[in-house]
Amino acid sequence: IYIHDEGESPEEKAHESEEIMMRTIITLDSKKISKKAACEMYGEADVNKMIREAKEAFLEDPNEESTWWMGNGMLTVEFR
Repeated sequence: IYIHDEGESPEEKAHESEEIMMRTIITLDSKKISKKAACEMYGEADVNKMIREAKEAFLEDPNEESTWWMGNGMLTVEFR
């Protein structure tokens, strides 16, 4: 008995759900800092918002720099 499944193959479904994995690099005045350190200095909600904005900008134009003046230095978010 042959049953024809008109749905997509599991490989195709898995491919659609895959998200691009990017490494997030946070720097303060060109010195790399951890996300935890950034959250302690500026608040977790603000850091997550900056990362989200930087990711959106990166997906639109990978050459655009995402930098914010934080009062005590320039905070930059990059992706690799």
